[in-house]
Amino acid sequence: FVQRQRINPREERVWEKENDKEIAKPFFNPTSDVERLQRDRINMKKTFRISSYRNQTTIKRPFQISGKTDFNYKTVFVTCKPAESNTGIVFELNNLPIKACLSNVKPSKFHTTELGISRTRILSVEHILSAFHSLGIDNIIIELKGDNQLPILDGSSYPYAKKIVEVGKRYLNDKRMAIMVVEPHLIKSEQN
Repeated sequence: FVQRQRINPREERVWEKENDKEIAKPFFNPTSDVERLQRDRINMKKTFRISSYRNQTTIKRPFQISGKTDFNYKTVFVTCKPAESNTGIVFELNNLPIKACLSNVKPSKFHTTELGISRTRILSVEHILSAFHSLGIDNIIIELKGDNQLPILDGSSYPYAKKIVEVGKRYLNDKRMAIMVVEPHLIKSEQN
């Protein structure tokens, strides 16, 4: 017997009946529940669904943008190039490709989003990633020259979005695969 109940707007708990006693447990524990979902494919199918709803995209032609970094004020040159289907969003620093994916997100002391492999880190990727997401760009290669941090520009994703709109979007032949969340989940920090 499992029943979901919303206790307050920020918290959802599962009431499980064990030996005729109702016990409230947090609905989503980031480590144990993900491990459980990975082990139990049946539950994963009920919780998440993989869907393809449109073709993948890239930009029509390359563009460049440059500016000063936020922390050390170095000038950085960013070149964004079209990419083939299923490439994803890939940053290149010193010829080392770093894909924008969850496994490459690293802890940051600067309150920005960091991506990295081994000791190589790329800082302040959140604004450019926001522009790609909002404009539906799935595949692109971003080359950095000058530093390992993206330029702060005006502090928003607008300068990146403006460049993407200027060069245009191109649809590719392959479908975009997306994970659709079928059931609600609560994810919260252990610190809060």
